Amino acid sequence: MKLLAFITMAIVIVAGILAGLGIHGNPEEEEFVAEDASEIAASFSANYSGFFGEDFYLANGYVPAVAKAYYPNGATSGYGSDSNYVTFKVMKDKDAAKEEFSTNATDYAAQFNKVVMGSKVIGTHERGGLDDAIGYYNNFNMGTPSAYLYYSGYHGNAFFESYIYLKGQSVNQDEVAKLAEAIADAILNPKPVTEAKIYVEPAPDYKGVAQIAESLDFFCKTFGNYASEYAVPADSTGPTARIATPDGKYYVDVTKAADPAEIYNANVDAVKNKVGTTVMGAQVLPISNKGEFTDGTGNYYDTGSVSILDYIGYKGHYYVHAHLRTVAASEELVSDMADMLSSDIAAWIQPMLEAYGNVNEDFAIDQNDIDLLKIIIENDMTADYMYADANFDGVVDSDDISYLQKIVNATPATPVEVKHLNRFTKGDYFTVSKLPVDSVLMTGSSNMFLMAKYAGLNSEIKGIAYNGKIDASLFPEYQWLFEDSATAFDPNTNLKYRVGGSAGYFNIELSTKHIVNDGVKAIITADNAAQYLSGSSSSYANCFDEAGVKDNGLAVLRFKAASTDMDEYLSDLALLAFATGKQIDIAGMKIWCDGFFSDIEGKLADVDDKVRVAVTSAVSYSVGS
Repeated sequence: MKLLAFITMAIVIVAGILAGLGIHGNPEEEEFVAEDASEIAASFSANYSGFFGEDFYLANGYVPAVAKAYYPNGATSGYGSDSNYVTFKVMKDKDAAKEEFSTNATDYAAQFNKVVMGSKVIGTHERGGLDDAIGYYNNFNMGTPSAYLYYSGYHGNAFFESYIYLKGQSVNQDEVAKLAEAIADAILNPKPVTEAKIYVEPAPDYKGVAQIAESLDFFCKTFGNYASEYAVPADSTGPTARIATPDGKYYVDVTKAADPAEIYNANVDAVKNKVGTTVMGAQVLPISNKGEFTDGTGNYYDTGSVSILDYIGYKGHYYVHAHLRTVAASEELVSDMADMLSSDIAAWIQPMLEAYGNVNEDFAIDQNDIDLLKIIIENDMTADYMYADANFDGVVDSDDISYLQKIVNATPATPVEVKHLNRFTKGDYFTVSKLPVDSVLMTGSSNMFLMAKYAGLNSEIKGIAYNGKIDASLFPEYQWLFEDSATAFDPNTNLKYRVGGSAGYFNIELSTKHIVNDGVKAIITADNAAQYLSGSSSSYANCFDEAGVKDNGLAVLRFKAASTDMDEYLSDLALLAFATGKQIDIAGMKIWCDGFFSDIEGKLADVDDKVRVAVTSAVSYSVGS
């Protein structure tokens, strides 16, 4: 027993000596602390070259708190981003990084096993040397095998999130694991920003509509089969491109314009007036099918030895004129011709913000437009860009660069005049408005409120015109605006928010109160020419028409809120967001819509008997979704 006590005392004494010397049996590792996000991004840029990109570049605007390594991915179809990137953030401590990660983890996990664009989303927890990480990827095929990856994680107080889009590739767990190791290495081994790769804008090689003309080669050889050869001139640039026979006699012209309807209207009479005349003994017949064109018309004749068809149409921003000679023409052939030509053009249409200054034709006006405008002016390529004339004076020059900067910097307190599209059932038109605005009157329909909901508008709406109350389950956040709905509309009573007895009729006196008291700067309404800002009616007296609204210094913003055309609807949402200074992930919405339609089409692919079905979601005349 004495021996055991001696040994125990000796151990205690030795332990005390070691503790006094600062020597511990199992010392805790010090928690990793990152100091500079820009040096982490620089390290990733300098070292990573692999499956997810040969070169990542350090993005401008880096600071110690946040920095990004990226490269342009060439996406042109509204995918999550036109750049692949890894963004690094240095947080206050590890708990802050973990909290930031937890938010992403919840969102990412919700995507696991979903079917998007016909393919199942795959989750990943590969983390390599990181404290934790999560991601999801989808290998899909919308005509070209492609993939995207969202991946996020943290190590110590360093948090990151990334997005990768790849064309012609398929992501797998092994490649994600390698990416995790590379990110961990960058976090643990930062480098000076001077060692990072810096992106240099390539010299522009813009073909514009020549690419579309080139894509019509099969169409020309099908419906202009008298000739076997069609080509696009190698130097074809500018707003109009032609694919034609070597002698130039037979061709299809494609013109890109902000207002293609104007070109169509200037030519439609000449095409229609030829119908009924006689050419070489043959009567000229009409082509009435407009296919997918917004409008289209044409004529053709067949003498037995000569068959000529002439057709014009437009959709989106494209006006097309086809003048072809075919072996034999018939009503069935020219109808098929209109269907195929309009379908080919429709395939090129992408939604965009329809406003001058949106040089790169995406969903916003921002620094990217300024950068691109500088390049195209330097390289004399302005004719290819229909919205490059930011100050809409008819000339694209350095003045547009400075004006575009004003648009980018504009706020509701310092609005700038912007030329933008308004939807209208009598023909869409361009108008000039001071934007952005943060105080509006609005048509109070369900469709318009859905757009407002997407945009995040609420307190900016100062008054509404409506006939019936919108559904409380779908729009709980807007019920406060219907405080005056309990009684029949009477403009002579004290109404707090109601300014009209129907969605398109804005009473002048009621509206003026909000213009004066709430600083209203715009009226948001629909495209219907007959009942929206069309003046008074037998039921509603003393109402604004559009000219009256503008005479009061207000902007008029017209949207096709009930549109069933996805591109048109998303374009209008982009304009609503821009006009009110809001942010909407329209690219993400387009991905969802594309995926939804692809999923439906995939599920119906094996259905032989197609059945047309009409569906309505309205539960009464005045309450719908």
